[in-house]
Amino acid sequence: LVKWVIFDGKVDSPTLSFAASCGILLSHTKQMKILFNLFEIDYAPEEKKEEAREPVEKAEIGERPLEFDLVIPMREDAEVIAAKVVEEITHFKHVDRDSVDRIKMAIIEACINSFEHSEAEDGLVKLRYVIADDKLEVFVTDEGKGFKVPKSSIRREARGKNRGWGLKIIKELVDDVEILTGDRGTTIRMIKYFDLATEDDLEEKSREQEGDPQQPSTPETEEGGDSGTET
Repeated sequence: LVKWVIFDGKVDSPTLSFAASCGILLSHTKQMKILFNLFEIDYAPEEKKEEAREPVEKAEIGERPLEFDLVIPMREDAEVIAAKVVEEITHFKHVDRDSVDRIKMAIIEACINSFEHSEAEDGLVKLRYVIADDKLEVFVTDEGKGFKVPKSSIRREARGKNRGWGLKIIKELVDDVEILTGDRGTTIRMIKYFDLATEDDLEEKSREQEGDPQQPSTPETEEGGDSGTET
């Protein structure tokens, strides 16, 4: 049995310590919204849907990667801003919605890990986004105390270690994770590869799954029967 608490607002350090000692998982409501989107579940139907945005001209295949930099303070909900950037920059490429949601969730987890464990004196987290035709790389960096990365896979990190659980979630959400950590800080590099299918390909695939025939069928007539119309 796993205890999982969904909260709205801010959780203080004593509460985090108590939850870790009891093996309780904590998630913010905004994290849950992204998680539900991954499974196409309507988490908050009463919320007002975002207005349709102006179409952005997609980059041509083969263009050089686009790079974006962001610095956020270690403040409540600042990680949501870092995740929101993904929605903006992926409009320049053909990126499927599932990949966008997974990257956003991974960024939120990486930022929260830095907020809670780095103890960085400058109180800042630096992010770099590098988006190419087939993938998005995100670097999340803090100048904190660093931490010991176990030699075993991230998947096997012990329970009760909040940072370990956060890294495990990140590993499940993206395709590749690299961690560089030491006395001068930590950088988590995450890579998510895209489904390169175009919008036309996706529409055609959807029609095939629905069994939409290419041509309308014609009713069969019995051999030798009268196919004319009575007058």
